Amino acid sequence: MDFETWLHSLPGSPTPSIAAKRSKLQGPTLIRHAQRGRSTADNIIQIARAYEVSPIDALVDTGFLDADEVASEKVSLKRAFAQASMADALQLLVDKLNDSNLFEGTFTVDDIEAEASAAVRSLPTPNVDPAPYDDDALIDAINSGQAQVAAQESTEPLDEEYT
Repeated sequence: MDFETWLHSLPGSPTPSIAAKRSKLQGPTLIRHAQRGRSTADNIIQIARAYEVSPIDALVDTGFLDADEVASEKVSLKRAFAQASMADALQLLVDKLNDSNLFEGTFTVDDIEAEASAAVRSLPTPNVDPAPYDDDALIDAINSGQAQVAAQESTEPLDEEYT
């Protein structure tokens, strides 16, 4: 991906100026690099460290390294998740939920798929009121105290003759 796209993928989606300030680089230089679509490997590493992302992943994302060239077996979570099948991704999610202790008991992929399928089949019918909307009746109900409304207090009328 090009340099500016990579910048926007960082936490907070920084502009070149903001990234320069955070990573202690020259703002005008990064602005020019963003306009050209590329920067130097040194800048990429410094920005990645400033934003606490993997410099290795940053170099791969910006094309300085091929994923095959990276000696580590570790692939970024985002990249691995993008390559995972839906079944694998769902299984990982279920495993994480079960390990989290946020819920009593354990879930299976079948539980999640059954709930999702039931939720889709039982979508509620929209509550559509066929009666036309009557603004005057609403105003009368508000003025009589029968209906509540959230609004700010009225302000003094503007004096159009003010000089």
